[in-house]
Amino acid sequence: MDRPDPTPGVPPAPTLGDYWQVLARNRSFVVVFVLSAVLTAFALTYVFSEKYESYTAISYRVQEVTRFKPQQNEAVGSPAPMAPFKVIAQTLGEVLRSDAILGDTVAALGLDQKRTGYEGPWYLVWYQQTRDELKEFARKAWMLLKFGRLVEEDATQAAIEDLRDNLKLTNRDSYIFLLSVRDRYPERAAQIADHLGHVLAAWLLEFDRQPGRSRADQLEALLVERRAAMDKLRKEIESLLDANRVASVPLETERLTVNLSALQLELSRLDSDIARARTRQASVESKLAIKERILSGGGSPTAALAGMAAAPATPAEPVERIQPDDFRKLASQQVFEGVDLASLLAKREALQSSIDALSGRLRKLPAIQTRLDTLRVALTAVERDYSLLNDSYQEAAVRASSPVSEVKVLHPAVVPTGPVTPIKVYHVLLAGGLSLLLAVGLVYLLSFLGIGILFPPPKRAAEPPPAAGDAPAAPEGGKAGGHD
Repeated sequence: MDRPDPTPGVPPAPTLGDYWQVLARNRSFVVVFVLSAVLTAFALTYVFSEKYESYTAISYRVQEVTRFKPQQNEAVGSPAPMAPFKVIAQTLGEVLRSDAILGDTVAALGLDQKRTGYEGPWYLVWYQQTRDELKEFARKAWMLLKFGRLVEEDATQAAIEDLRDNLKLTNRDSYIFLLSVRDRYPERAAQIADHLGHVLAAWLLEFDRQPGRSRADQLEALLVERRAAMDKLRKEIESLLDANRVASVPLETERLTVNLSALQLELSRLDSDIARARTRQASVESKLAIKERILSGGGSPTAALAGMAAAPATPAEPVERIQPDDFRKLASQQVFEGVDLASLLAKREALQSSIDALSGRLRKLPAIQTRLDTLRVALTAVERDYSLLNDSYQEAAVRASSPVSEVKVLHPAVVPTGPVTPIKVYHVLLAGGLSLLLAVGLVYLLSFLGIGILFPPPKRAAEPPPAAGDAPAAPEGGKAGGHD
């Protein structure tokens, strides 16, 4: 490219060729810089341990809870929505990275124990041993810089942290969750993935059963309490009925009322019989008294008849002449009438006692019926509560015995055949590109600052002196704003 005519007293502006010339003069620096970065990156890929990745798939689907009555969880009057897949994936990820799951895996597979034996040819054993020693030295050096002293680490916790950094759970808004694990050894990576998958599935099943089991335990305690209350009320009702010797208060009331009416009617008839018996007894006694006076006093029959005429006559038996031979009959009749009257009086007394007993029992029955009604209402309420609690208990028992969600490990983990990191070509290309950019930048920066310590500028041929009237030529380094 032709340089434009310079303005007298003003240095000419650098062109693209000038920049290329600066870069061409320092190409050795660029090549050495890039080559050293590439070789260093390539060497570091052998320093860092290779990681193998194994994976397994887990199917997790939440199902609806079986209910014995039409009821459902509601939010603002509508059925509660299901959790989105993102929330489920984040929840499972947090569970998977928890110390409970990882600690069980570390303890089961012995991940906190270091492997001491190396297998392979002597150069491979030397390489692995040297690499591990360098890593241990770097770890201790960093610990000294960080804490100022060597701190003894917990091997189990360190293994848990390392495992947490090398596992990943991914989901693409589906019921399938992909569990990936990275480890230095391919077989151990597959073992870790398998164990984590089964532990996570078992934990999810237990997580689904635990609410039902807790709910069932609470409801069982309430059912025992309600059952004891029902037994107590039933026993109290039975004791009340047994103490009063009734099976049904209404039936007993009806029966006692009928019996009492019959007894009262019988009492009225008995009172009439007693009145007639007394009248007969009084008549016989009057006749017998006259006969006794006649026989004992020696009076004439005319006087006895006069005495009989003077005695009041009863309507049931008119005044008759009593013969002396009738005395024996009147005495027998008097005895019979007395016995009949005594029996009637005794019968009336017994009948009156029965009536009093029935009347007293009838007076107690309303209070008994009131107490029975109170107990039965309380028993009905407790039985209703027991029925509702039993339905909820059966539902909780079903949930505790069978998982609500469907959890399944779809396939065993695959043993990887090749490492996934470090990928040497990626590291080399990345280091080469970044070092190339950095080297070019350093070339122009040092050239602009006029620093030529690394690569001194080449010697120049002597230039002829400028002619009269010409502006002095700018130095070559000025074309590019400085030299190396």
